[in-house]
Amino acid sequence: FDNFNLPIKMQHIDMSEGKVYRGIHSHIAIEIVVVKSGTLNCCVDEKTIMLHPEQIIFINSNMRHRLYSENAEIVYYQVDISLLQEHANDNKLSKLYFFILRSQVKPYLVFDDNNEIKELLNKINIIYYA
Repeated sequence: FDNFNLPIKMQHIDMSEGKVYRGIHSHIAIEIVVVKSGTLNCCVDEKTIMLHPEQIIFINSNMRHRLYSENAEIVYYQVDISLLQEHANDNKLSKLYFFILRSQVKPYLVFDDNNEIKELLNKINIIYYA
């Protein structure tokens, strides 16, 4: 994972041309996807979830998933749990770490306009681009 030794990878993706961002895949990192505009179809654990603007999905570690859309703009984060454990006492990331630990019992979690999660992701953005 790349920027500033953080246990997080982040990317902004415009899927307005109908491109499948990634086919079915899995990884050790937890994936967090924020829908900025349009609609996003996310297939996780053989279930398709349609996400709308301001919705956020956490996809658990090692879950097979894919994302596709004809018009979505998204920001996605991959959070490396093993590296995140090293930062568990860092005030900037500890809330996210403990939240992720609680989410590990399900293949995915979807949130509608959750201010606490948005605040955490904003902190990550500030740290990431500092």
